[in-house]
Order: sequence, then C-alpha cells, then structure tokens
Amino acid sequence: MLTAIPATLPPPAEHARLTLAANGTYFDIFGRADLIIGRVDPVSQFFPDVDLTAYGGDEGGVSRRHCRITLAGHQFFVEDLNSRNGTWVGATRLAPGIR
Repeated sequence: MLTAIPATLPPPAEHARLTLAANGTYFDIFGRADLIIGRVDPVSQFFPDVDLTAYGGDEGGVSRRHCRITLAGHQFFVEDLNSRNGTWVGATRLAPGIR
C-alpha cells in the first residue's frame, strides 16, 4: 500500500504522483506499472494500493475497487473498474473497463 505524503514539498521532476484535489495530499506512484485505487475492505481482505478511506473515500463515493492506473510505455492510463459512482477525468466520465 502507498503512503500519503503531505503536499508541502514540490514533486521531483522524475516522479509521477497522484494528487488529491480536495486537500493536496499526494501519493508517489513512480516505479509502479499498475495500481488499484479504492477503499480497504477487511471483511473480504481487499487492500488497494492507494486506500482513500482515510481521505473521505466512503463519503466521496469511492468504491472499494474504484479504478486502476496503468503505465504503458511513457503514458499513464486510467480505467474505471465498474465503480458505483464512476471515474472522472476532468469533466469526462470514463466508460467502465476502457482505459
């Protein structure tokens, strides 16, 4: 699981990072080719790579298995994992299962 880092430091140029727009908290994702974003579910023993439970994930509509970020070549792709509230990139809602 990735650990959140306060947004007080600027990102190193060679690192990719996922930033929460609501508060600026970020997760470094450098060196990861595939990761799942969602909420922890101890009952089913599911622990996502990026757990947004402590960041209002449940209240904000984040599913347990919400989306996947994949690195292919030098590009990152986002794929909705059939989440209940959908995954949005800007104003565009992603179709489930399509990166």
